[in-house]
Parts: sequence; structure tokens; C-alpha cells
Amino acid sequence: VRPAIVICPAGLKDHWAHEARHHVDMGSIILNSTKPIFTSHYDSQNPLWIINYEILEPWMSFLRSLNPMLVVIDECHYVKERNTKRSKLTRRICLDVPHVIGISGTPFTNRPAELFNVINLIDPKGFPSFIPFANRHCQPTWTYWGWNYKGAERLDELHRKLMKRCMVRQRKVDVLSQLPPLRQIVVPLTLSTTAKLEYAKAERHFILWLREKSPVKAQRARKAQAVVKVGYLLRLAATLKLPEVIGWMENYFEDTDDKLAVYGIQKEILTTIHQRWSLCSVLINGDTPTKQRQKLKERFNSDHTTRLFVGNIQAAGAGISLKCPTLAFCQLPWTPGELGQVKARVHGLGRGIKGRQSDIYYLVAAGTIEERVCSILQEKQQVLDQTLDGEVNGNALDVYDLLMQSLKEIKT
Repeated sequence: VRPAIVICPAGLKDHWAHEARHHVDMGSIILNSTKPIFTSHYDSQNPLWIINYEILEPWMSFLRSLNPMLVVIDECHYVKERNTKRSKLTRRICLDVPHVIGISGTPFTNRPAELFNVINLIDPKGFPSFIPFANRHCQPTWTYWGWNYKGAERLDELHRKLMKRCMVRQRKVDVLSQLPPLRQIVVPLTLSTTAKLEYAKAERHFILWLREKSPVKAQRARKAQAVVKVGYLLRLAATLKLPEVIGWMENYFEDTDDKLAVYGIQKEILTTIHQRWSLCSVLINGDTPTKQRQKLKERFNSDHTTRLFVGNIQAAGAGISLKCPTLAFCQLPWTPGELGQVKARVHGLGRGIKGRQSDIYYLVAAGTIEERVCSILQEKQQVLDQTLDGEVNGNALDVYDLLMQSLKEIKT
């Protein structure tokens, strides 16, 4: 089906070109510039054109002029929000195209409403309008600002319709013979006495604690204290437990010759970890140039002296396959979809080390808000499992249960 267009994250464009050549002997052209230069090179009849979401707008006229027969939307959860510029541009590319394919291990990351835009692009006849879909599957509630579609209901029915109409779902349980075993381990980190006291003060007397840090921020926080408090407590817990995280990593490297991938969120935390092992680690975060990311991944995978991969959950959570048996989270995201993307870096087809068990460690600050995040992730994972797989997965993300069990064992 040619010509074809692949829309993907910027860091995956070279990967798509390589795979197209390797598997189907298909030549491709990668579009990079935000100011298109139309030459005979671009006018030639190439079967595959690869572009990232961020530069769709300047290339729109050219891509439409190709009259593509196929559009592939890689990591299609990037267009889950119907009204974003990225989604609207993707929709224009797909207009009147005979074949549209969406690819993602996590087609929605949080709630069924996020799924509609993707399935509408793929199968507009089966899913023609958001409101009927939302009324049926998103448990609408009326609020002061209008209808809210953050719920989930009739998930078994939605799963059956997806499987019948437009979804091909390959679960890990279906390919277990090709995957190493996966083991999830929660490590409750005990904060120092000083750190415990600071966290307790921030939790119980938030505005007073924040005023000592920044009077201006404290004044602003009064307007939305509950929301701001959650964000501050998460960042504070991650910062206070950093010495324990580094101590755990030091023990890991002393006890084994294996490599390790560590993922988190805060730039300063990831930078500190990277600097601690600067001679034997690579770091990919939001500031890492796209062209450098593939090189850093290859260095980690091929150089035996590079033992540590440090990645931001969003910047390095998709399209990066790591030859590494062990992954550790020093911070957790809010959605199980993002968590699943990162876990797939070391536990998936072609990932990890053949025949080796994959270990996933959750480094959680005991007695902090991070415990509650585990609980929320588990609840949301059940919604994803029931919608995509038609059942609540017995091996779903059970971080909270594991955490509670570990804390109980420590106390006893």
C-alpha cells in the first residue's frame, strides 16, 4: 500500500527507516526541517515518508499532495486529545486516506475517553461520534463547568466492539514463550530522621513549610492548596529519598555485574544520578537532542563498560529498547500507561537479555504520598486491562499490594 506516511515521535524516525529497509526492503525519506525545501530528492517516487508530530504543519501541503494510501500513526496515544494542534494536524493528514493504522502498547493511558480520537481516526464508521461513545462508556457526570467524561463503564462491551471492529491486541501472556520471566519488587526506602521530620512538617503544615522556602510561592499556593500540595509532596519525597536511592544503586552495582536502567521525572534528580556514575552512564531527558538519543541507546546496549541508563519517563519511555535485565523506578508517573511503556523497555519482544529474568524495582519512600500513588496506579491499571484485554489481568500492576506487603514484613 504505497505511498505511505509514518507519523511518529522524533526519536523514532531513524528506527522506522532502519526497520523498513531491514524487514521489507523499502526505501524511505525522513523529513526533518520546519522549512521544507522542495527538491527533486523530495519529488521522487519514494514509497515511505517518515515525519514527526512536531513538524506536521509546514509539511502538510506536501504530504497531502502525495495522495497517500496508508498513514501509520506510531505511539498513537500522542493524539488522544481531540482538540490539540497535534491531533488536528494528524486528522488532516488522514483525511480520505484509505488505510490508517495506529500503533501503541498503551492506546490510552488513563480513561476510555482518551481512546476515542484514535479509534475514530482508524474506524470512523464504527466510532463516528464522541458523545454517543462517551455516554455509553465514559460514565458522564454533570459539573459546574459542564459534562465530565472521566469515568469508565460497560468495559466488557467496549472491548468486544474494539476486537470486532479495529483492534489487534497482542498481550504478553500470548507470547510468554518468547519473553523472559518478569518479577516486580517493591523496595520501601526508609528516610533519615531529618528527612522524616521535614516531610511530616510539609504534609501537616504545608503553607507554613512552603512559606519558609518561598513566601511568594506560599501566597500563590493558598488559592489551590490541595492541588499544589500534592505536587510539592511528590517532589519532596523524591528529593528526600535520593540518598537512599543512590545507596540502593551502589549496592546493586557491588552485588552484580549486570546493567541497570533507572527512570524518573525530575531533571535535577536524574542529573544527580547520572553525575554520580558519569563515567559509565548515559542520560536521556527532555533536553537531549533527538539525534543523540539513538546514539546514547546504542552506547548503552553495545558498550559493556556503560552500565547505567538514566531516563526521563516521558522522554525515554517509548521506542527505546534496552538490553538490560533490570529496571528501577525512582519516581512514578500518574498513569499506568506511561509506567507500562517504560516497563516494556526491558521486558518485551527483542528486549532484555535472552533467557534472563527481568526485574522491575519500585523504589518508594515509605510513609509518604508515594504509597498513595501506587494505589491509584493499580486502580487505573484495572480499567486499562478490562478495556483492552477484556479481563482484569491477574498479573496487572500490583505495586500497591506489593508495597503494603513489604511494609508489613518490615514492621513485623
